[in-house]
Amino acid sequence: MNKKAVFIGRSTIDHTYLLDSFPQENTKVFAREYLRQFGGPALNAAITFNSLGGRARLISYFGSNSSMKKVKDELKSKYGMDIVDLIKGSRYQLPEISIFVCSNSATRTAVNPPRQDIKEDINHENLNLAGASVILLDGFVFSDQIKRELLEARKKGAIIVLDGGSWKNETMNILDTVDIAICSNKFLMPGHDMDQTISCMFNKGVDFIAITNNEKDINVYESNNSTKIPVPQVNAIDSLGAGDVLHGAFCHYLVEGYNRKEALRRAALIASGSCCYFGTHTWKDYS
Repeated sequence: MNKKAVFIGRSTIDHTYLLDSFPQENTKVFAREYLRQFGGPALNAAITFNSLGGRARLISYFGSNSSMKKVKDELKSKYGMDIVDLIKGSRYQLPEISIFVCSNSATRTAVNPPRQDIKEDINHENLNLAGASVILLDGFVFSDQIKRELLEARKKGAIIVLDGGSWKNETMNILDTVDIAICSNKFLMPGHDMDQTISCMFNKGVDFIAITNNEKDINVYESNNSTKIPVPQVNAIDSLGAGDVLHGAFCHYLVEGYNRKEALRRAALIASGSCCYFGTHTWKDYS
């Protein structure tokens, strides 16, 4: 079976600090551990997919300055990543995020830099979604051109998966292309509750919806049927990126031929295990 998957979305560099507890205001603390690691929902999912033996193609924003060339080279050499950079100019700066992980609760707090206006610099020439078995969207990178190519790829058999971390301005438009939505319990249509949000997704043509809730069971909805997929309980240290790992592993098992529920069950094992280590990608060194 073709194991090619495309991941479209955000890439970042994360400066991640492991703390015993979140510091009080106007204090100074030393972290127990520090990692500079790649981040972003699409990039983390793509790294997971490759770590499980697939070949991911990442479509994202990087920019053409010299530091970004080094970043792209590192992703290719370390993870075997096939990268399509949608930014033409060199003004774009890959977001560098400060993340504080509290080991006592395995929760994280992230501080993002200001948003960048990049519309005039986007280049769609090398999208090339043909031949993909699965395409994952995280909602951060989307346009009318991407939508047209997604719909064409869908006609040719590609399965479109949405990583629904939070509702975004383009989400309603994105849902026109989606077959499977794996969302957090914070993914809510503005002014609506979860039941109404799920109904909206079904009305848009999504036929498999999974709602995650941290360490609790995953709720799965198909037409009029609902089931639960248990999440393995672990001694969690760091839950940062666990949802991204879940999405990447799900795409891997999907292209391996597993049905959607079994792919999600297996992905939940990987994602839970990843929480036992500090760092989004550390788990693969122990698997």
